[in-house]
Formats: sequence, C-alpha cells, structure tokens
Amino acid sequence: MVLGLWRRVPVMWCVVAATIEQTPSVADCADGALDGALAPTFRRAHSHICATQFGLRPNELIVYDNFTTAEIEVYATSTACKAFYTDVMEALRAVSPVCVVPSLSWTTMDIAQLTFADKVAALRRRPSS
Repeated sequence: MVLGLWRRVPVMWCVVAATIEQTPSVADCADGALDGALAPTFRRAHSHICATQFGLRPNELIVYDNFTTAEIEVYATSTACKAFYTDVMEALRAVSPVCVVPSLSWTTMDIAQLTFADKVAALRRRPSS
C-alpha cells in the first residue's frame, strides 16, 4: 500500500528534491521494498501522535501535503512529528540496495537526505490552503 502512496508526489519533496543531485545507474525499488522499510515507523507511538493531530494515519501523513498555514506551524513545532519524520528518513536511508522510488525518480538515499527543517521550509513555501 505504501508504494501506491508514493505515486502521489508530495509538493514539499518536489521543491526540496530539486536541490539534490540525483544518483545515476540505480534500479527502481522492488515491489514491497518501501512497504517493508517503512512499516515499522508506522507502529511507533510518536507516528500516531503526529498523524492524529491532522486526522490522518501515519502511512497517510508521509505523503500528505495539504496542510493549512496553521497546521504547518503545528507540524513544525511538534516533537512527535519531527521524531516520525526522522524515523521515516532513517528507514529510507537503510533500504539496501539503494533504489529509485519510481514515482519520484529520486533514490531512497536522495530522499533520506532531506531534513525535517527542509520539509518544514518547503511546506512554508507552498501556497496556503
């Protein structure tokens, strides 16, 4: 299910990813590779605390990009959201071998380089809802 969610490209990753150099000659992620890597992050308490603040489940939150201006500030100052984001990036960093997320055309390692501050900055640059 998570792989299917990657087909909806979050705006914040597009904005930030444009600043990262792409790694050439890396295969697409195998079916289920991202599901397996990310599933443990969805079971942690802080992932649920963060997601429920926005009426979402953790697997929905990782691709959600429809925050209001007020929600962006809640997200930006939430220790639970920062911990969840960090867990997701660590899970992506641990995917081996490194692979390309087909819908994003970025490798798991490229995406994992994006910090929580990068994501918050990208969210703040989007037009408000």
